[in-house]
Amino acid sequence: MTEEFIRIVFDPASSEEQINQYNESFLSRIENLPAKEAEGILFRLSDLIEYHDHQRAAFVAAVCVYLLEQGCSPTCLISPMIRKLKALLQASERLFDVCISDMEQKGLDINDNELFEQTLKNAGQNMPEEMMAWNALDKFWPPAISLFSKSPEARTNARILLPIVKKLNLYQKAAHWLCWMIPVLHNEPVVVLEPATKLGIVGTISGIVDNYQLHMFLIDIFPEKGFFSSRKLTSLRRSVIDGSGPQRTEIIMEGIWNLYSWKGLHDDLTLPDPKDFKTNDEWIWGEGIPDDIPELNGHRVILLGPPSYLRTWPVQRIFKELPAEFKVTRKLSKSEVNQWLQKIADAKRS
Repeated sequence: MTEEFIRIVFDPASSEEQINQYNESFLSRIENLPAKEAEGILFRLSDLIEYHDHQRAAFVAAVCVYLLEQGCSPTCLISPMIRKLKALLQASERLFDVCISDMEQKGLDINDNELFEQTLKNAGQNMPEEMMAWNALDKFWPPAISLFSKSPEARTNARILLPIVKKLNLYQKAAHWLCWMIPVLHNEPVVVLEPATKLGIVGTISGIVDNYQLHMFLIDIFPEKGFFSSRKLTSLRRSVIDGSGPQRTEIIMEGIWNLYSWKGLHDDLTLPDPKDFKTNDEWIWGEGIPDDIPELNGHRVILLGPPSYLRTWPVQRIFKELPAEFKVTRKLSKSEVNQWLQKIADAKRS
């Protein structure tokens, strides 16, 4: 069955329509296979996604992702997928560099999307392999996102691609989504402190894509003083951010704090006046990502202060199949919070 699929997909005489038809039949036949048999098919197919014909390799990648969704281990797919993405991105980077150089020589605005697309089309005529790679990324980023959603190891190994995807981020759809996905942290130690109340927690974060999502987790889990709690999320909002519920809602969330990096703390262990916008270089912006939060003593440090203004955003998550978690290891005592604040002050002075 598998060898027949491979033969049809890679037969030069097979049309795209024929492959699509057989692909549907093949997917129905491998649905609910015994785990060992499904794993064997995935292992057989995984290396074939590096085939030089990107269109045909993309058919194989789609089947591999389907097998992941059936519960197969992603391990054998990690290295081939990253190698394929690397090859496509490197070829795309060569084309991109030519386009940008051409636009700069002609005095064109490199941030003009229409001008870039026209330059890309013209340059691609002289760089057909690079142009095919650029277009092939549209086929490969969805299965890559599926793999990275299921495998923290794959995301870690794919970090070698970040310099290129950041470079192409504003110009290439695949690079844009990979730029969000690849830096997503897993079991990353964090410490969260509220200097004004001397409340704090230590924990780990996994699968949190942006700082809006992080802020919502903090609203849900951060301890409060007093008898009445107004910060806990409803079950619907919680299910959206942890990946167990719908990807998006029409609900609008209101922020509770300004989030600061540890570098925002004053020598007297307090945070800046929230209305002092000159200090916003040390804000942890909602549009940013947890991977950009500076570390101290092996932890991403988040400081909570009063909000500078009303911040709102929709209750949603960026990637549908990526589970997320903020696991609280323990609540810190007042003295432990003070110790952390003093560590931060000492680190700033040094």
